[in-house]
Amino acid sequence: MSQVGPVRSSALDGTGRETAYDARGDVAQAQYHLLWPNLTINVNPGFPNLALDVWMPDGPDATRGFSEQYFAPGVSEAFARELIAFNAAVSREDDALTDSVQRGLRAGLPERGRFFVNSEHLAIQFQRLLVRALHDAPGPAHEGAEGDRGWRG
Repeated sequence: MSQVGPVRSSALDGTGRETAYDARGDVAQAQYHLLWPNLTINVNPGFPNLALDVWMPDGPDATRGFSEQYFAPGVSEAFARELIAFNAAVSREDDALTDSVQRGLRAGLPERGRFFVNSEHLAIQFQRLLVRALHDAPGPAHEGAEGDRGWRG
């Protein structure tokens, strides 16, 4: 699954409200990819870079993982540090949001969540893949279920 987007002109000309890092360079678009089930590959605008994240379940309410970031030869140390700091800030924001959702799920509210269907394509597709994988998995949830034809593997 992939989501790709161009760099905002305000990020290139410095007129944006915030400047996280200098996005001017050979890479003109952001690229976010997910290889099911647990590997993300990200390329940020600016100079050539690649970030890999591997995620693993750590119980019913937690995930653990690791990240690696790579830069092409000749990329300045200043750019690399700025982009690493930017990625860390985005990760902290994402962690706070997903932790909040998890607290809400544990509290029993709400029964359903909503996505921004015009911008959260990866999250929506990930949930569809997860539902499909859980539906097709063997186990107690499938034993004796109405219309169950048994495990097909």
